[in-house]
Amino acid sequence: GGSKKVRIPSAGSPELFTMVGCWFVLLAVASGRHEHAKDIADWARSHHPEEPFDADEAKSSSSKTTTSSVELLPTPFKKAFASVGGDAALPTTREAALAKAKAALRELIEYYHGDERMLREATRGVSKATERLGARLARKVLSGEPLVICGVGSSVTAGHDGFGSTAWPAVLERRLRRGVIDSSRVTVNNQAVGGQKPYPVSFCLEAVCGQADAVFREWEYWTLDDGAEPYRRDLGGRAGPLAAAEHFAARVADLADDGDALAGFIQLDVSGKKEHKTKLLTEHLLSGANKNSFSSGDTPVAVFSAFGVAFDHLRATQGERMDRQGRSKCQGPNVGDCPLAPYPDGYHSRAEKEGVDEPPSHQPPKLFINWHPGSLGHEVVGNQLAYFLLTRLVDALEVQKAFKPPAPPPRQRVVEREEEDAQSPLVSSKVRCAVSTRPAVKGPSVGDLVANGTTATRWADEPTASAFRQQEACARGCRGSETHCFDHLRKCSYGDQKRGFKGGPQDGPLRLRIPFRSDDRCVAYLVEPGYEWSKPLLMANWYAELAITIDGTRCDQGACNVVQGRGEYLQAMRIDVKAHRGGAGTACSPALVEVQVDPVDGLLEWEKATSHQVCAVAKNGRCEPFGAWKRYDFRCVKPEPNNRGPDVVVNGGGPGPLGAACAPPATRRPKDQVRTYVSTVIYL
Repeated sequence: GGSKKVRIPSAGSPELFTMVGCWFVLLAVASGRHEHAKDIADWARSHHPEEPFDADEAKSSSSKTTTSSVELLPTPFKKAFASVGGDAALPTTREAALAKAKAALRELIEYYHGDERMLREATRGVSKATERLGARLARKVLSGEPLVICGVGSSVTAGHDGFGSTAWPAVLERRLRRGVIDSSRVTVNNQAVGGQKPYPVSFCLEAVCGQADAVFREWEYWTLDDGAEPYRRDLGGRAGPLAAAEHFAARVADLADDGDALAGFIQLDVSGKKEHKTKLLTEHLLSGANKNSFSSGDTPVAVFSAFGVAFDHLRATQGERMDRQGRSKCQGPNVGDCPLAPYPDGYHSRAEKEGVDEPPSHQPPKLFINWHPGSLGHEVVGNQLAYFLLTRLVDALEVQKAFKPPAPPPRQRVVEREEEDAQSPLVSSKVRCAVSTRPAVKGPSVGDLVANGTTATRWADEPTASAFRQQEACARGCRGSETHCFDHLRKCSYGDQKRGFKGGPQDGPLRLRIPFRSDDRCVAYLVEPGYEWSKPLLMANWYAELAITIDGTRCDQGACNVVQGRGEYLQAMRIDVKAHRGGAGTACSPALVEVQVDPVDGLLEWEKATSHQVCAVAKNGRCEPFGAWKRYDFRCVKPEPNNRGPDVVVNGGGPGPLGAACAPPATRRPKDQVRTYVSTVIYL
């Protein structure tokens, strides 16, 4: 005020920052938040001492406040801006963000020599709700909020037989970061675990992924409902791949604050146009023909096929080809077994990032190592997903007229349909999990449920035997040949590890405090981790060797039952606390569940005592583990005809299905060496 002239400071001068500081102090005053005014005043005095600047005077001043687009400010100003705009970071201008995203998209297309078709046609279908994805990405990029993506799947996504650092989630992260000014705000977490079926992890996405803006599931060697069979009792009528896809998408949506996270389904489809599993989703869930389809716009869903239609134009132009070992000529649509020549992806013999500086020279160019993609195959998948996201980001930034610092979106869950949840409680967002298998972003882990009380448990959170051997080998390092060390580096690059709380008969009970709520169904599942192709002999059989108590009393088979899928060796324990406590009218509340390993005296003794077979002759004529012991890692005995010992029991004493005897092995299982793992607790 008054007659004093005001000098407009030049760009970059200390006076400019002082002036901007004044405006931000006033803005903080207007918002009722003054905690950063002193920080700004102190900074102004130290950088421009000849101009008096007092925080108290600033607080008592009144003026109209305006803000300008400022991209570089000292720390005190950033703090003040953050206090006014909530937790949002200093904004990026739309023009700068758009230029960065366009440059990254252009670079990606140029990487494939302008072949945008290979990138674009990998997207086989999207739901109407995916239209909101671009706006979501733009908001995250402009405000500086974290952009978090989660990748789930099995060994394909984990990068097995290749390098974890070259698996498609890592490729996607590197590409997206090139398109964002603050690249540190972009994270793609690889949460895949080798051999892991879609279930039960689809119940546990919150524990595994944490908060996320998108989750991409690879399901190359599974159907989407694989692993769900043991839980059908609580899935109600919602079973099958299509229902599993709906369930997955609904749980993914819950991972975003606004209930609008994207669910992506990835198939590799190396054989070409058939795309059978991909079409299952595009024709039934994205077409609008199904009453439960995603076409209505409620759920953001996208379906991808990496090497199907997207590679058809490349298949048509390739010449003479060799198999992936480089030993013999081949032909046909399968670009995994018979790589395109001379470049497996049409344009490159090696990926941009190979995991090691110098890969062994004897490795021929190929997309796939075996059934697993190599670095070049993963690069294609990651770049196709990056193209999908970058194009939507660019589109959203181009139509956005102006930027206003967004307030954090209100936290709301997807509206739950109570009637449907009552029929299919495991589909509800009320399901919670504790997961020990790594990696897991959020948790809790099984250890968080352990109730030690006055006596600490002797069970320990440990990797499975095979995972432990790999962990030890990685710790020792490698001093062998080039090929040996290459393989060593590969195996030690994976981030997944199967593990759980491990205990045996001498370790006493594992005490778990299950934090049920009053509106829960009071049902819990204990789940063991995957092992290898079969269940080790010394792993406890949950049908015969696991004792469960609830709140100090033994749980009988009416309330505690082992559930197991057909053809599977993994066992889960379903625990109905309400049934144990007295029935449906009983209120639900936290429960103390104790697990104790109680090994049988021997396989032969158990067979005699129960009249249940341990071994039987399978359809292929082989004598194999049977019933409660199916897919255990031991050899059954098939004695010669007319030479059956007195201790052999077959089919309750009669001949085997093919007229031959089949008996458990004489090998003893030392009771003190029998163990089990609890890797996951699901409670609802």
